[in-house]
Amino acid sequence: MIHLLCLVRVLFILQPNAFLYIGADSGIYRIGSRKGNITTLIRTYSNNANYIYYGKNNQSTGNGIPNVVKSLTVDLYNPTFLLVLKKSISVSETLDLKNGIVKTDTAKLILGINTSNLGNLLRTNGYVFGEFGRYFGNTTNVGISGLMPIGVGNYYRPNSIEFTQAPLLGGLIMSKFYTNDPGSAGLPLTDAGKDILAASYNGFWSIAPANGNFTNGIYTNTLYPNHFSDILDVSALHIVVRNPGNMWTLNGTHITPIGSTSSPIVSRTNMTTFGEFGISFHNTNSTLPVSWNSFNVESIDNDAILTWSTNLEINNEYFEIEKSIDAVNFEKIGEVKGAGNSSILNNYNYTDIDAKNNSAKTLYYRIKQVDTDKKYTYSVVKFIELNKASNKVSKTIEIYPNPSTDFIKINASSDIKYISIVSL
Repeated sequence: MIHLLCLVRVLFILQPNAFLYIGADSGIYRIGSRKGNITTLIRTYSNNANYIYYGKNNQSTGNGIPNVVKSLTVDLYNPTFLLVLKKSISVSETLDLKNGIVKTDTAKLILGINTSNLGNLLRTNGYVFGEFGRYFGNTTNVGISGLMPIGVGNYYRPNSIEFTQAPLLGGLIMSKFYTNDPGSAGLPLTDAGKDILAASYNGFWSIAPANGNFTNGIYTNTLYPNHFSDILDVSALHIVVRNPGNMWTLNGTHITPIGSTSSPIVSRTNMTTFGEFGISFHNTNSTLPVSWNSFNVESIDNDAILTWSTNLEINNEYFEIEKSIDAVNFEKIGEVKGAGNSSILNNYNYTDIDAKNNSAKTLYYRIKQVDTDKKYTYSVVKFIELNKASNKVSKTIEIYPNPSTDFIKINASSDIKYISIVSL
């Protein structure tokens, strides 16, 4: 009897087709660590089993989850909670994103294992923050979801792929959303009788095959630029495509976009190429009047040096420089004249010599662009840490959305150790 009890304590085997519910913050581990849901000395997890994460906090998969699983369900207690992947995972049958955000970091989440086993996607509230892939066969999938449920931070910004003509072999397509400003190189272009003047600075999608052969494939690509701060008119939106880092081009046929300014749906059919995809604007009275190329803030001798540049300006009268000590309440501290109408690179700068006189150690800055009819838009918000003891050049950190509502996202360099989050 003693030997039997010891065996039960040291051995755990998850059989094929079994279900494992995982609530521990640290997930499951295969060897070594005694933390997580399963703490026996010997643990075996089947790659043909079903794994359900339902944590009441941010959660990790742990390194015990197999590289291939039969099904993966994410049903965290709060839709903003994270499930962090500790390794790349392929789901052979069903990926069910009920609640919570799957953060992949350097890993990948893949639906399907080959062109004969594509897997099935179910989604209620969850999405993938990072790189997601799914397999497509050598058939059309008209009317069948080719959704890539990706996002970034607290924003769900997916894309969908629908093949109207079958590719030669099919294969794996990877998708990820990037928050970098892609710039407007290659624009203007004429599309569907409209002059496309600028691309959104809110980010872009990378959508590209990882393996297989998509020759002869013709597809419709749909992008969902949810909560892009520079979308003022849904009817003005177009999709542009480029090879990574190159100039924007056109491929396929424009479809009139639908939806609202906060949740637009933008599609393009008859597409044959993959790469990086951006949201662009044709010229209407409500189109964004400035295409931002860059915006930076640095502290030198405790003066705040602001520099920014634009690729395109339409009826741009001036820029207002605004400062805040809490990232919520901004005040105007200066003004710089705009270029009016311009399609070349324009560089601007402003020095806040009063930065050193502020009692706050952290200062937040944004640029308010005002056009000739007094409509306006904002840049992203950036803030600096003033080092009044050493006059050391401080690091800049970018936060968005701007204006903020109930959350912010922060991009920080690796040597930033402490960040104060204000209540919004």
